[in-house]
Amino acid sequence: MYRHRVLKLLAPISADYNDKTLIFWFIPNIHRYVQKLLKKGEKCIYAQKTASVEYFICDTDELKVETYAIATYRNRPYRILEATNVAQKGDFVITKNGDLPRQYRMSISTAQKRYKFDAKKKKGIATPIEDVQCFIKIKKNIAFVSPWGSVMYLVKGGYLNITGHHIYAIQEYSFEHTYIVVDKSKN
Repeated sequence: MYRHRVLKLLAPISADYNDKTLIFWFIPNIHRYVQKLLKKGEKCIYAQKTASVEYFICDTDELKVETYAIATYRNRPYRILEATNVAQKGDFVITKNGDLPRQYRMSISTAQKRYKFDAKKKKGIATPIEDVQCFIKIKKNIAFVSPWGSVMYLVKGGYLNITGHHIYAIQEYSFEHTYIVVDKSKN
């Protein structure tokens, strides 16, 4: 049985509309959920990251990193606290993803598999390594435990990256501004 979570989407300060509270269905086992979607005929959307990122190498232990993203709800943009994480000394922390001010962390070893950058530089710009990944577009608001242990929220229309054993969410707006779809026909 699925439980639900409630999260507030934050309207831009200059908007003529208000914050919106949404219900997210909590998925206790995201891997099982993805397998059910695939068995029901959901197709993988193949895409490649195209956006460069600005980063810094964390120089302290336990730096709290809150990932805010832009989510579209009823054709209006909102900010959403997508996930939280804790960076450790030596972690790769992204501060800008393409044109989006979007902060999140990953281990330096994961970053080296995904981006070209000089690991000796404390901060800089990293370009994505060519890598086609598999995504599923989600048809309802969901929440699940991320690979790093915090709850991650995904608004309807967003994407789950199901390429590896670490499944994670990307809001539709972020996906459209940082990835390019390369093939929808494979599965």
